[in-house]
Amino acid sequence: MKQWLVRRHGALSYTFDRAGVHFIALFSAYDESLKNPAQALSSEALSFVAQDLKRQPAGTPVVVAMHLCLDALTNRDQFIDTLGEANVVLILGGHYHKAQVDQYRNRTFVQLPSPAPNGQREFMVVRFLAGRLLVLPYNYEARQWVAEPRKMLDVALASPK
Repeated sequence: MKQWLVRRHGALSYTFDRAGVHFIALFSAYDESLKNPAQALSSEALSFVAQDLKRQPAGTPVVVAMHLCLDALTNRDQFIDTLGEANVVLILGGHYHKAQVDQYRNRTFVQLPSPAPNGQREFMVVRFLAGRLLVLPYNYEARQWVAEPRKMLDVALASPK
């Protein structure tokens, strides 16, 4: 998978822009020797985010996608500090394979579920609409939207400056 990402995007961490939103796909090496699912984002990953955000015009909506979710991020305060004043509207993670929306220090984290055999049988739909960000879980086995507040997000977005 890593080789494919490098071939496709030129690196394991990369960025792209779509419809006025800046996306950061962030790679941080996972240390199996810790024998702990909770891990820190590497200094390289934090540096990548910091440098990239400096290049963005003020007010640009930014989405960060990474493997670790809020619950597994041991240096979450350092990560939030690295984001600074950037307009990071959404932080996507997985790792614990469950649908969940969390707020931490005025940042929105969405944990993405996994289609694992013992998983929730859900996926998250993320939509950017005019002035709005919507995240809703869908149970593909039951073929219905999931209406659990802890798994949903519907927020107004400020227009870029």
